[in-house]
Amino acid sequence: MTLANQIERRLITRPTPASLLSLRPLTPLPTLPNSVWYLGIDLGTTGLAAVLFNKSNKQVYPISWSVGEETDLPENKVFHSELYGNRLPINITGKAWPNNFKTYLNVTLPCNSEGAGKFQPVFKWSKLQKTESLAGRETLIQDVQEIELKEVIAVLIMLLSSFNSSKKSTNDLVNCSFAEGLNPEDFANVIENLAGVFVSCPAGWSEAYRFNVREVILASGLVNHGEQICFVEEAIASLLTELHFHENNLVTRENFTETTTKYNSENYPLRWQGETLVINSGANATELALVNIPEKLPDLTYQDFNLRSFSYAGNHLDQDIVCQLLLNGETEIEKPLPGEPDLLTRQQLQMRLSSSEWGETLLSAASYLKVTLPQEDSFTFTLGEEDREIRNKDLEKRVISRFVQSLNRELNTLLTQAGSSVEAITQVLCTGKTTMIPSLTTWLRQKFPNAKVIQEAEIKSTVKPENRVATGLAILPLYPQILDSSRQQYNDYFLLLELLRTFDETPLSIGKIINLLERKGINTRACQQRLFALLAGELPAGLVPSDLDAGLLTEASWQNTDYQVIRAGKLFREPENQTYSLNSDYAQHLRRYLTEVLASTSQKLTEPYTIYWLATVEQ
Repeated sequence: MTLANQIERRLITRPTPASLLSLRPLTPLPTLPNSVWYLGIDLGTTGLAAVLFNKSNKQVYPISWSVGEETDLPENKVFHSELYGNRLPINITGKAWPNNFKTYLNVTLPCNSEGAGKFQPVFKWSKLQKTESLAGRETLIQDVQEIELKEVIAVLIMLLSSFNSSKKSTNDLVNCSFAEGLNPEDFANVIENLAGVFVSCPAGWSEAYRFNVREVILASGLVNHGEQICFVEEAIASLLTELHFHENNLVTRENFTETTTKYNSENYPLRWQGETLVINSGANATELALVNIPEKLPDLTYQDFNLRSFSYAGNHLDQDIVCQLLLNGETEIEKPLPGEPDLLTRQQLQMRLSSSEWGETLLSAASYLKVTLPQEDSFTFTLGEEDREIRNKDLEKRVISRFVQSLNRELNTLLTQAGSSVEAITQVLCTGKTTMIPSLTTWLRQKFPNAKVIQEAEIKSTVKPENRVATGLAILPLYPQILDSSRQQYNDYFLLLELLRTFDETPLSIGKIINLLERKGINTRACQQRLFALLAGELPAGLVPSDLDAGLLTEASWQNTDYQVIRAGKLFREPENQTYSLNSDYAQHLRRYLTEVLASTSQKLTEPYTIYWLATVEQ
């Protein structure tokens, strides 16, 4: 029996836990012509989820997709999401696709560099090849594929265009999208008249990610202006969903029966006050948020959150299972440090694994073992022509415990950053599949002795797990104080351009710089720290690829002249008596580079963004 058959048989016999069955929303109020609508998009590593929010009736509408086959859509029919998928796979194009595409969006900006011959940056990755052994495979230059960032953006534009029926011709792979509770005509009208879009963003990611995703959304036609697109950290969004539904005592129907269920202390374990830790761990990153929830939810602000993110999650656990438990005798393969991000080594390993059928088989086996083995003492299966037995205690000792060590380090840093302690934490909310490992839950209870550790599956709410982040994003207009308004109004690239526009050859004192910027209408107090960082020579992250990104780019792209010059230079000379003078040659190069970047984008960064539209009131 093949590994795939074994996995399929085991999965089929496992019943779906009752706690994962979703509760259905009440029949929505009629759509009003003057309703104000917002869209929340959770852009994940493997797919995207989306939820609409009607500010008039305060209800959410999960979006679903029909993929692959023609579907008849009567105009007056109201759809329900159990008929279709709530998550649109990223690889719906059917083409070979790099599994770390989301990381590409965080590296830098697409630019048609002068003399480069193609849009930069260009990433390297490997397509699947037939081979029996990783050890017998050399990474030959002809096996390495190239993909431009602009191509990645184009595929995402096609996916998001599936929301808009007027752009149907651009995407034949997604036959329709619709919102549960809305008929197709109402859904199309809502999508064409969105007030704003909220998108998930890992904590600490560069401005490049936000800029690139904004370009995707603008090109897909969901909204017309960059200021209508806001970003919220995933851990904040997942917590906001639970706090909102709990505080409002929302009524739900389960499976459309007449019996209603209200949130109470018995079926809703999360308290909405006190020191709360959120751990959101998905495929490629673990997101942490620590917040002291106030008595009244409207009093909660963005400044109340302490956030941290580190690049280790489910996909990295799979890699470590492969390297620590499944590989035999293939010692020439460089293995990453178990439990650690070790980005460059993991990038090379992923290319190696994903470029062969054998490597993909190993990753599939690892993914299954990660879910199954924690429930059993050992698991025996056939891998290739060899019978293998993997013991639970080996998984725990060589893989899971290393992840726990890294998580412990990150949590201690977060607690120090927040000025808190393990004893002060009253509840820990765990979301994402990676947090469901039993030994991790046990360790968290030991780590935080006074806290209740709450798993996603324990929360009985109207919101399906796959829609939890998207729902929190969609309802954020009810809680605009939770938005990072300073970064929304004054993004790092805008501030850099404003400094370039402000300076000429004349040296300026710090007081004069602040005065000139304020005369342009910029609230320098809101962005003072980032302005001082720019003046100190710290360029915005993602302006050009960093040293950590070198392993992702082709050698020619990494050696791009613009990247080399910008990485090596400084915009300002050393200040004298808090007076700054521009490095003219470097500034000229930087201006030209930014001009080339913005020549092909919808965003021009000539004005700060406003967020007045969040205060929109229905007539």
